[in-house]
Amino acid sequence: FNPQTPEALSKLSTSWPPLDYDKLISNNIYVSYFSSFTLSTKQVIFKYINRRGGMLHPATLLMKLTYMNKKIAYLGLFSAVAIIFGYIETLIPVFAGIPGIKLGLANLAVLFILERYSWKDAALVSLIRILVIGFLFGNLFSIAYSLAGASLSLLVMTLLRRRQGFSIMGISIAGGVSHNIGQLLVAMLIVENTSLMYYAPALLVSGVVTGFLIGILTSETIKRIP
Repeated sequence: FNPQTPEALSKLSTSWPPLDYDKLISNNIYVSYFSSFTLSTKQVIFKYINRRGGMLHPATLLMKLTYMNKKIAYLGLFSAVAIIFGYIETLIPVFAGIPGIKLGLANLAVLFILERYSWKDAALVSLIRILVIGFLFGNLFSIAYSLAGASLSLLVMTLLRRRQGFSIMGISIAGGVSHNIGQLLVAMLIVENTSLMYYAPALLVSGVVTGFLIGILTSETIKRIP
């Protein structure tokens, strides 16, 4: 008997009454399911059930647990992907002699999480990538540049995602352009030199091109990952 199958969930939803969460572990259906969880994960689950008044339907609980497991796995996976892509970008020389131009490969992971879950989860993945890459391969200035670009990019992508009529590629392009703008503004503040605006046209064009490519890759990734 597999409680995660659609048939089992359907049976549970029609034939079982709600269970008290204190009895979940002792119930045979949950013994094997809960055995794979860490103590901290179980505590999070029970806190969620407590917020629901201590009662939760078995079918609802199993669906919630499946969703939570999948979400945690994807957050970990795409955080690692973002770090790897960020490291790869540090190995690629500056394009066309213009500082700030990058492929933006790490934004694929952020955009995927934003589309699949929420801006908070996407921000977490982005922050982990920036801090790990910054402390391992960069410095405080590179962290500041990345945080500024990533914050503005995520803000713009989140706002556009909430509006109708914007595709993933359009959101990605806007994110790439705003990322470069954010880094340029911080660079101007740090060096106190407005002449850096000279790089703006090139950075805007590169943001459009890389954003378009990342948008295509993200769209294909979403289609292939359930």
